[in-house]
Amino acid sequence: MRGRRALPLVLAVALLGATACERASRDENTARRSATAQVAATVDGVPITLDEVRWLVAETGLTPRDALARLIDEQLLVQRAEARGYGKGAQLARELTRARVRALLAHEVEAPVPADDVAGRAARLAQLLEGLRRRTEVRYLEPAIARAISRDDLR
Repeated sequence: MRGRRALPLVLAVALLGATACERASRDENTARRSATAQVAATVDGVPITLDEVRWLVAETGLTPRDALARLIDEQLLVQRAEARGYGKGAQLARELTRARVRALLAHEVEAPVPADDVAGRAARLAQLLEGLRRRTEVRYLEPAIARAISRDDLR
């Protein structure tokens, strides 16, 4: 029973973590664009920039005040989750991976192709994966595991 009650919390933390990863990426981009980014607030020393507030307003339609409040609440929850150790663990890592993949697919496959064009989306996904495969080296470090997978035998 305890595991079932913990799962929604883990999923919430995973979603917050995905948002935090996205936020970290925005922070890096903001820092590169402007070394003097305007800070709207800090939460235990972690800055929330005006650019982040603007981004959230544009993404959600919130008022700037509500967007800042949401970013502050998010940072409070992220810090609490990290303090309690929820930022670690294999399940959270898997959820973060899935969230990153969903975000990538939404941006690079779904957004450029109309929702009713299933074949177009499949073609766009195949094109994306083919390009990634050409530029990325994949190694199977354990020959026995690679053989087992090729035989569909994962005991």
